[in-house]
Amino acid sequence: MTELKRCPFCGGEAKFFVKYFSERGISRGWQFGIYCFKCNLTTPKTDYQVEVQLNEFGDIVTIVDERDKAIEAWNRRTEL
Repeated sequence: MTELKRCPFCGGEAKFFVKYFSERGISRGWQFGIYCFKCNLTTPKTDYQVEVQLNEFGDIVTIVDERDKAIEAWNRRTEL
């Protein structure tokens, strides 16, 4: 996974936050966003998703993984 850049406004550390957790049978999912730990700035979109499930062999299978998409959105900077 790509590393999160620091906040473009205050230089604070960026972190993931969980907005929502769901359980459906053998599936588990999270909606999340990224925020600045110092000034609380968040990504405009806060409903990125990660969903996994346990298959019949006991393996964890990723169904949806938007972590890289969220990191890309956070790390995007406009050129001056």
